Amino acid sequence: MCNACKASVCQTFMQLEDANSSRMGINMKEHIICKEDALTRLGGNENTFKILLKKFTGNPYFHDLERALAKDSLNLVQAEQAAHALKGVAGNLSLSALYDVTTALNKDLKEQIDYTENYTKLKNIYALTMEEINSYIAD
Repeated sequence: MCNACKASVCQTFMQLEDANSSRMGINMKEHIICKEDALTRLGGNENTFKILLKKFTGNPYFHDLERALAKDSLNLVQAEQAAHALKGVAGNLSLSALYDVTTALNKDLKEQIDYTENYTKLKNIYALTMEEINSYIAD
């Protein structure tokens, strides 16, 4: 959920064919990073936000999750821990789409139900989030 605009980001995002689609009249790129919400949390300090996003690009949680869910070394306990940590960081940085899909994946792992659909969504949204972060911090 994007706190600034209250959009149900993950559900809507996954219905779109790509982040540039305006088929539903929503520019989902605006919801990958909810800048308005993040800047409110940081007292309007955009420089601090960019520093935190840059640090996020080196964050190990997504890669920890990938390793934990690798077929040759499947470890659902470690996967749940990594998903939970990634969810927390994504939420704190207002990475709305990433937060939503990581929340769904974390729930799947916790309940020990099929997680493959949400994991696939997570990989796609993570890639788009990283692209958007790199574009934003380059400005």
